[in-house]
Amino acid sequence: MAGIFERELKVKPSAMVTVADRRFDDARALCATRENARANGAVYLAGFVVEILPKAQLVRKYDVVAKKRSHEVPEAEREIWDLIWRRHDLDGMLAKLRDLEASLRRRGERDGVNYVDDLKS
Repeated sequence: MAGIFERELKVKPSAMVTVADRRFDDARALCATRENARANGAVYLAGFVVEILPKAQLVRKYDVVAKKRSHEVPEAEREIWDLIWRRHDLDGMLAKLRDLEASLRRRGERDGVNYVDDLKS
């Protein structure tokens, strides 16, 4: 039996989305209390959701890089790996997910809402 350090890292974007959905529900539940004391918790959880969903897209797009351990990542893949596992950089993630940003822009044009700016704010 392989130890935890020999096992392949299995990251599933669908599991990340499930976690994001649950934390979003938690944020909504805190907001529903209408208690100002819960506002910071709601904002924190919402920020987590905004971060984890693009990271799930990065894991989906760069699955081979996402499965590597830090010491296995060559310099050419370091930025992607860091965006997934270390950095909190929405602009950096969106730069690697041009299709996501384009989709948000198209939907925003249809709905008359600037979703990209909303996401970044």
